Amino acid sequence: LWNVLESEFFRKQVYYLAITASQPEIRENIFKNEMLIPWPKTDEDKNKIVKNAKSITSARSNLIKSLKDAKTSFDNLLK
Repeated sequence: LWNVLESEFFRKQVYYLAITASQPEIRENIFKNEMLIPWPKTDEDKNKIVKNAKSITSARSNLIKSLKDAKTSFDNLLK
């Protein structure tokens, strides 16, 4: 959901609706009737997105662990 709300497509919609409104917020009825949320249509698409997100999260965790290990090794080398 966060990725959907952070997407450029969604952000542009919020921006354009907000600048045409007399109030700085978007009313609930406008949000429900006029906002297009880029949500996957099929379960297959949704599963691909979830699988990719899990893969990216795992890769990010491994990278952070590797960087911490490298820093620890470097710190030990300087002692």
